[in-house]
Amino acid sequence: MMIVDKVVEVLREDKRILFAYLFGSFVRNKDYANDIDIAVFVKGRIPIGYERKLALKIEKNVKMPVDVVVLNDKPLLLIMEVLRTGKLIFSRDERARVKFETRMLPLIFDFDELMKEYDRKRLERYGAR
Repeated sequence: MMIVDKVVEVLREDKRILFAYLFGSFVRNKDYANDIDIAVFVKGRIPIGYERKLALKIEKNVKMPVDVVVLNDKPLLLIMEVLRTGKLIFSRDERARVKFETRMLPLIFDFDELMKEYDRKRLERYGAR
């Protein structure tokens, strides 16, 4: 069984998880990855320690360090990284996933435009460095 399959096996057990992405070094080059980064979106309130408990459960299954983040309450920059570079590995509720991505993508686009404008102004003011 592949590592991703083992991760998904654990994710399926938790009915609160609506969808999940793999992101970070494991997606870029799994041969050189030293851990697995997983972003999940959950239904309802997030219990204290949830991310760590889920990570430990997955680690036990894959025999590799795991970091879990719950997207529900994370900053836009992290969500941007997950949606741009991540890979969807599990979806229990496609409607919820599409709604989340549809809500986030315009914010990401606006943020990109803001950063381009900031860079342009900075370049005008200070020149190339």
